[in-house]
Formats: sequence, structure tokens, C-alpha cells
Amino acid sequence: MQIEKAVILWAGCGRRISSEYGGMHKAMIQLNGKSLMEHLLGNLRRAGIREIIAVLGYRAGDMQSMVESIWDQDRLLTVVNDRFDRTNNLYSLIMAEKWLKDRDFIVLNGDMVFDCSIIKDILTSEGSHIVVDDNDYGYQLDSPRVLIDNNRICDIGRHLSIDNAQGYAIGIYKFSRELSRKYFELGRFLAKERPEAGFHEPLPQLMKEYSVAPLYTCGREWMDVDEKGDVKRAEEMLGRLS
Repeated sequence: MQIEKAVILWAGCGRRISSEYGGMHKAMIQLNGKSLMEHLLGNLRRAGIREIIAVLGYRAGDMQSMVESIWDQDRLLTVVNDRFDRTNNLYSLIMAEKWLKDRDFIVLNGDMVFDCSIIKDILTSEGSHIVVDDNDYGYQLDSPRVLIDNNRICDIGRHLSIDNAQGYAIGIYKFSRELSRKYFELGRFLAKERPEAGFHEPLPQLMKEYSVAPLYTCGREWMDVDEKGDVKRAEEMLGRLS
């Protein structure tokens, strides 16, 4: 059965790009006349997502007003990470635990633009998956890398190099209910010990017991919007996808 719930991690301030836009949250930046948030939520709606959990932090009030203007409030839950300036996205995801534990869900970073068909594919996949780009860029992307063996992800993180990894985790993950149960138990401990941890960091230990398969982009376009120079590239990409 296709899952219909998505968690979007919007708590961070995006320091690299926010300072270029007068402190604006990066999700509010305009791309071809629409905010990054509108593009992302439009993709989720077209893919069949009905309910979202928005984890907010930086400029939470502005972000809440904006997401409520776009998404049906009866199918929207907002959670605020008041420690966004001292924590990372693992801490943010843990804040939504009571609505996610023991359930299937997808989670994605809130600064992405991408081909909608990627979301459609991961929603209808069986089990736990991470969307992986295995293109050879010839240089390191600023994304966690993955080690894959027999169509199973065995390790994930920036400690892997392009020489010993088989691709990049692009920031879209699907958790089965079996994996989510254990993930939050381990994640709570790790977030307490290391508030700066990313939400992918509990996974290598869990991958020893639970299967997490790659779902390949297969050349479909995606990117993070991290710097001012990314805005033009994102607009060009969105023009190709429209």
C-alpha cells in the first residue's frame, strides 16, 4: 500500500544562503516566481502525499504561516525545534517521533528541488529505501555517500569517499514501520550524546539488522539549494521539468 505521510525538515536556518537574502529562510526564496516551499509541496501533492509533518525552527512563525497557506491545515502538523541553532536534523526528526514510530513514512530535507517521479517511486516501493544518485561526477558532492552490496545499503555517511562508495544519498528516505521502531530508540540516544548529528547517522548500525535498499535516481534531476549560486541552476532545472 502506498504511504501518504511525509516529514519535511525545515528547522535549520541555511546560513550560507540566508545571509544573502536578508535573513530569509531558504524555503521562502523565489524560484521562477514560486517559493522553494511551494515547489517542494507541489511535488509531494502530485505524488500522492496527503499528510505532512513540518518540523520548523528558524523563523518558525513565518514558516508556519506560509505552509498553512499552501497545505490543507486538517492534514498538516507543525512541530517546532526551539533548539534549531544548537542541534541538527536528527534532533528535529526525533521531535516528531510520537507521530511516526511504528509507522511507514518518508522524510526529506526541505531545501530540495527534484523530479516528482522520484517521490512517486519511493512511495510505492516495498520496505525501507534511500534515494541514491550513482552518477560519476568526478568530485565529492556535499551529500552523505553510500556503500552498497547486493542491492543493500551497508553504510552511509560523509566518511566514505568517492573511491569506496557507490553513490550519494540525496536526502529522500523511506522508513518501514519495522525500521522506524528501532530507529527512534537509537536516534534518541544519539541525539542526546551528539546534538549535531544528522538524521542518517543512526542508520549504519541499524543496517546490520534491517534491509535498506537503494532507489536510484536513474538520471532524474535533483539538487539542494544551499548557496545563492544554486538559485539560477535550480530555476533552470525546474524549467526543464515543467
